[in-house]
Amino acid sequence: MNKLLAAAEAGGGVGSDRRGKQSAAVLVLRPNGGYLGLSDVYVDFRVDDIPEPVAELRRIFKIWELALLQRETPATRW
Repeated sequence: MNKLLAAAEAGGGVGSDRRGKQSAAVLVLRPNGGYLGLSDVYVDFRVDDIPEPVAELRRIFKIWELALLQRETPATRW
């Protein structure tokens, strides 16, 4: 996920859309990765109408990552 966000930041810095920055999204799928394993949607973040959308995605990802780490037990984390 960090690599995806880094790629988005790099793309935005090298002349992304000529209209400027306004929104960004990340969708990551993995088999049974969703809530209770009922879907394949592991990560689905989107931010709209914000001056720095990729920075906001990174902030949201950090919160999500902390919540994920708290849900896992030490035995399943490693």
